[in-house]
Amino acid sequence: MAEHQAPIIAFVWRPEEIIPPVTQMAHRTGSRAIFDVSTMGVEALRPFLRKADPGGHVRDIKISASTLMDPSLGSWLQETGVQDIWVECHPQFSQEILPPFWRD
Repeated sequence: MAEHQAPIIAFVWRPEEIIPPVTQMAHRTGSRAIFDVSTMGVEALRPFLRKADPGGHVRDIKISASTLMDPSLGSWLQETGVQDIWVECHPQFSQEILPPFWRD
């Protein structure tokens, strides 16, 4: 039996918009605030998120495919409150970037 999943309403925000009113709005409305940090690698994300979100309210981030493949991503996720990651994969690049077991 397939698990029932509720639809997601999400809004994508820029990194400089990691501010309490945005995270509070997402919490109050039951929507998701996805912060697009896809221009940053894991090493840049560490200090950035500590400064931008010291309370650990950011739950969703959008990262690049190359950041997804970074071996230190797992430990970074454990250090933060981030629960879900979103990755934008453009069709013309996805077959080259993703490991074989993720293709098709």
